[in-house]
Amino acid sequence: VGDKRQLISRIVEAQSGRVLRSRSFTGESDADLLPAIDRLAARMRRDLGDATSAVEAARPLPEVTTASLPALAAYAQAMDAEYRADGRVSFELLIRAVQLDSNFASAHAQLGALFNQNNNIPKASYHFTRAIALAKTLPVHESLRIRVAAAYARGDLGDAVIMSRQ
Repeated sequence: VGDKRQLISRIVEAQSGRVLRSRSFTGESDADLLPAIDRLAARMRRDLGDATSAVEAARPLPEVTTASLPALAAYAQAMDAEYRADGRVSFELLIRAVQLDSNFASAHAQLGALFNQNNNIPKASYHFTRAIALAKTLPVHESLRIRVAAAYARGDLGDAVIMSRQ
C-alpha cells in the first residue's frame, strides 16, 4: 500500500473455505516486517485457542537479513539449539542456512564464531571475511553486530568495544 507494507493472514476452514478469522498489520518499511510477522503469529495463535502463556513464551524470529525463508528458519532453529547448548545441531543448521542462502551474512558470522570457538581459524576466517563483505549492504545494527563479532574473534577487543558503543 504505497510505501507501506501490509501483512495479511487468514484462518480458513479447510472443508468449506470459509474465512474464520482475518488479521492484518501495516509497517512503514521492510524492517517492520519481521516484528509484524511475530505480532501477527501471536494474535493468530491466540485466535486459534493457544494459551496466552504459550504465545508469550514463543521466541521472536531473529532480526537478520536473508532472501530465503527456509534459511531464516534454519538460522532461528540454530540459535535455539545454541541457547540449549547443543553446538552440534546449531552447527548443522547454520551450514544448512548458508547452503540455502550463500549470501546470508549473519549465518556466516555465526559459523565464523563457532569455528573460532573450536580453534579452526582458517574456516573461522573464511566465514567472517564472507560475512563482513556481505555486511556492507545490511541494516546498520546487523552489520555492526557482525563486525563486532569478527573483531572479538580476531582478539581485537579494543575495536570490538569501540564498535559496540556506536
